[in-house]
Amino acid sequence: MMERLLRGYLCEGLNVSDPGVLERLGAEAGLDAADVRAVLDGDAYADRVRADEHGARERGVSGVPMLVLDGAPPVSAIQPPEELRRLIAVSTH
Repeated sequence: MMERLLRGYLCEGLNVSDPGVLERLGAEAGLDAADVRAVLDGDAYADRVRADEHGARERGVSGVPMLVLDGAPPVSAIQPPEELRRLIAVSTH
């Protein structure tokens, strides 16, 4: 689903905040369209989302895209490729 969302947004210019677009992309990714609509219309995952937001704030995340590598403080994911390679290399040692 994430891959389909990203391709729709970044490559196809789709409005992924539109519930109809999300329903269609979910179906394309193999999800039941009615289940996608029910999630979009309800608040079944609201507590989990709020907990994730709270945890991100506690870790110092202030925007997106951010990277948290190996428990280190978050850093902006908008970096030159060589800096991203360096950050990843440091986190895997």
